[in-house]
Amino acid sequence: MFSYPLHYPLSWVLVFCSLFLVLRNSGESYKYCGWCVILLIVSRGALNLPFDILMSQAKDYTIRGGHSHALISYKKLLDISEHISFSLISHHRRDNLLYNYAHELYVMGHLTEANRIIELFSQYNRNYDSELLCGDIYQALGLMECAVEHYQNAHYMCPVRFSPLYGLLQTYQQEGDIMAADSIAQKIVDKPVKVNSHKVERMKYEQLSTVNCPFVLCTANRDSGNCY
Repeated sequence: MFSYPLHYPLSWVLVFCSLFLVLRNSGESYKYCGWCVILLIVSRGALNLPFDILMSQAKDYTIRGGHSHALISYKKLLDISEHISFSLISHHRRDNLLYNYAHELYVMGHLTEANRIIELFSQYNRNYDSELLCGDIYQALGLMECAVEHYQNAHYMCPVRFSPLYGLLQTYQQEGDIMAADSIAQKIVDKPVKVNSHKVERMKYEQLSTVNCPFVLCTANRDSGNCY
C-alpha cells in the first residue's frame, strides 16, 4: 500500500484496471471480496485527497516565497492529521508534512515550535535531513551541545555531505572553541568533492584563510575547471 510507485496516480489506474479484469471472470464470492477491497482503497484515497491538495498548496507557497501562507496550510494539515490519526495517513505523507512544517517554522523564526515538530518527526523516523534540521534549530536556540550531537549524526548518516561539517564549524565558532573549529575547517578544505556546486565551493573557499592552505581549493576543483 505504501510502496514508492503507488505515490503516482497512474499506478493506481493500473491497479484498478487489473482488479477489474480479474473480477470480471471470477466467481461471485471472489467478486464480493474484490469489490470490498476496491471500496477500501477508494475510501482511503478519498480520505487522503484533501491532505494532498493542501500539501500541494503549501509547497507551492514555499516555492514562491510565501512562507507565512505555507505555515497556515501546514497548520491545517497537522490539525487534519491529528483529528483522523496519523495511523490513517501513509508514512510518506506523515513524514513529509512534519519535516516541511518544521522547516518552515525554522525559516520563519518560530524555533520552539519548530523544535517540537521535528522532535515529533523523530518519533517516527530519523534521517539525514531531519538530523541536519535539528542541528540548525538547536544552534539557533543556543543549545550548542544538542546541535553538535545532531550535526554529528547527520555527518555519520551521509559522510560525503559538507553541510553537517559546516554546521559543526559554525557551532564551535559560536562557542569559542577555536581548536575544534580549526579542525573542522581543515576537514572541509581537505574533503574531496563528490558533486560540485557553488555552495560547496563557498564553504571550502571561506575556510582557506583559516587553515592557510591556498592551493587546496584549486586542487579540489581542478576537474570542474573552477580554480581560485
